[in-house]
Amino acid sequence: RMQNIDRLFSSLPRLLRDISIELNKEIELRIEGSEVEVDREMVEALRDPLTHILRNAADHGIETADERRIVGKDPVGLIRIVARQSGNQILIEIIDDGRGINLDKLGTRAIAAKIVTAADWQKMSEKAQLNTIFVAGLSTAERVSSISGRGVGMDVVKSNLQAIGGTVDLENYEGQGLKMTLRLPL
Repeated sequence: RMQNIDRLFSSLPRLLRDISIELNKEIELRIEGSEVEVDREMVEALRDPLTHILRNAADHGIETADERRIVGKDPVGLIRIVARQSGNQILIEIIDDGRGINLDKLGTRAIAAKIVTAADWQKMSEKAQLNTIFVAGLSTAERVSSISGRGVGMDVVKSNLQAIGGTVDLENYEGQGLKMTLRLPL
């Protein structure tokens, strides 16, 4: 029942290439840990969440080449996917060197969508604020496109992971990027 996670990862370079062309951004994908073994059903259950995460990283996270040059970054964005086993868990990290999540903008959207009140937003921890990206119907996209903006995505990621006993954690480095860690049972 165990399979190399590369079965899941092998389609990602082409997916990202297509997204990059559509967004007119240059993005490099680096994959580490393709030899990690996971349950066959886990590979299928992870396909959609990983696709959503990659699309979000490319669309929301990675800036355009011009925006990246202005802030002193390499004009080519980088997304790293790192898989490894840690005890009785499989960890998959998706790390981008984009803009990270702007909490003020996220708060404005969450308040406008009536997910949270302005007063409650102020009282929330940064982690709780970040986790509002997993609420159904919330989108920080400026406009709806074929890649994002429909308010469907991160809520699906979280529910798909919970269905297989997994969790997702965010580490936000505003202006520097975002690290998403998926923890899955072995």
